Amino acid sequence: SANTILIGYLCCMITTRYRDFYPLIQAILSAATLLTPIIWNKEMLGSKMEYVYLNPLSFMIEIVRDPIIDKIPDLKIYIYNVSLIFVLYLILITVVKFKGKRIIFWI
Repeated sequence: SANTILIGYLCCMITTRYRDFYPLIQAILSAATLLTPIIWNKEMLGSKMEYVYLNPLSFMIEIVRDPIIDKIPDLKIYIYNVSLIFVLYLILITVVKFKGKRIIFWI
């Protein structure tokens, strides 16, 4: 999806400039895989089910998974994904505008 492309582009720019961030991003993505309801259901949390939405990856998973299991995703999932795309796009445009010409020197 567009979110993963924008996140990937930002991570590539950060790790190209600051080489020490690569292990940090690997650790964050490993933890995010376990904290995202991919191999477990959010209903397993019971009354604390809404805490799942603190993880932005859970919205991306639900927008793909819910139609497959014959559920209609909530409107807030679509609104969050579109707003996340918009915010990430603005951040990416800003970073590329100010630092885009220096990428060749970072490599």
